[in-house]
Amino acid sequence: MPDDEQSGYQLAKVLVTQARRKGIQDKDGKINIIAINGNHRSLVPKSREKGLKRFVNENADVKLLHVVNAYWSQDRAQGAVERLLKLYPETNIIWSASDWMALGAISGAETMQRRVGKDILICGIDWLPVSFDQINKDHLACSIGGHIFDGAWLMVLLHDQFNHLYPQYVQEQTHFTTVTSKNLSVIETIFKDELWKNIDFKKFSKAYNNNGPVTEFGSHLLIKELVNSKLLMNELN
Repeated sequence: MPDDEQSGYQLAKVLVTQARRKGIQDKDGKINIIAINGNHRSLVPKSREKGLKRFVNENADVKLLHVVNAYWSQDRAQGAVERLLKLYPETNIIWSASDWMALGAISGAETMQRRVGKDILICGIDWLPVSFDQINKDHLACSIGGHIFDGAWLMVLLHDQFNHLYPQYVQEQTHFTTVTSKNLSVIETIFKDELWKNIDFKKFSKAYNNNGPVTEFGSHLLIKELVNSKLLMNELN
């Protein structure tokens, strides 16, 4: 399963880091966030919001103004952002629990005459290819993702469990990877050429790996493997 708390934390960290670098803040030096979450019942959005709040609590110059549930809907996210920006014009960052809602947030912010990528930053989660265009245009600050490969990690764990190399019950959490304009070309290449088909997943298996078991799972390991095998010339930061 993906580490959704880590994704929410990482999403906030990337946005705030970019805001600090660009000098995007209010007159008191605060970076103000509104958050667009999925729903209030499911574990995934709860975990992502928990990560967001943990980051906010760790940073004195960051303030969480409001969290709203848009139920993963692009249209609902747009409407929510329009209403929230009326209430909180001092907003500098829109944290979104999905790329679809982030796209809605872009539309909502532009409707409210905000300069997306200039005076307000937006980022989502999922690595949707449609979000890559928005990153290229500097409308999205980033996309957090890589959990699309979790099925592949599951096959590795099932194989090793079948060979009695794991206990009966296993719980592993995969780590998300950040995509920004700086490393977007790497992910676009992986998607365009379906490079994951060239990865020998035996290298991540306890049954075949003589150098010790893999203790951490995530897309960053697959990307590293593609770099090592010369299928990618640049590694994600």
